[in-house]
Amino acid sequence: RAIAKRKTAAKQRHKQARDLLQQQLAAEEAERSQARRSLAAQSKAAKYVGLIGLKVSSKWRRPPGAARDAYCIVRVRVTPGGRVLSITVVRSSGDPAFDRATENAIYLAEPLPMPSDVGVFEILREFNIDTQKL
Repeated sequence: RAIAKRKTAAKQRHKQARDLLQQQLAAEEAERSQARRSLAAQSKAAKYVGLIGLKVSSKWRRPPGAARDAYCIVRVRVTPGGRVLSITVVRSSGDPAFDRATENAIYLAEPLPMPSDVGVFEILREFNIDTQKL
């Protein structure tokens, strides 16, 4: 009778260990899957940043008298439809006309290209534009 109890307890411990291992493996696979989705979304977002840069650069004009090495970085917040909600100068060029020309080019480029994928849009809800890259 005692031997039967020990065997039953050992089987239960073995089953619990197996179940725990299966749960851990499932959690690890879910984590890897999420990482793959996140990487794919980041890659798609990067493509859209490139498209946005092309559209903005087509509207951007260096103001007369602006230094050749002048650049600024602006933070842009957008709607899912590509409308600009706000533009904030993160790093000024030191030339207000240059910074304004950058802001104007972004508004002229509206609507900015935006993905239909909500997960990718969430990455692009706010992004920076660096005029050195235009």
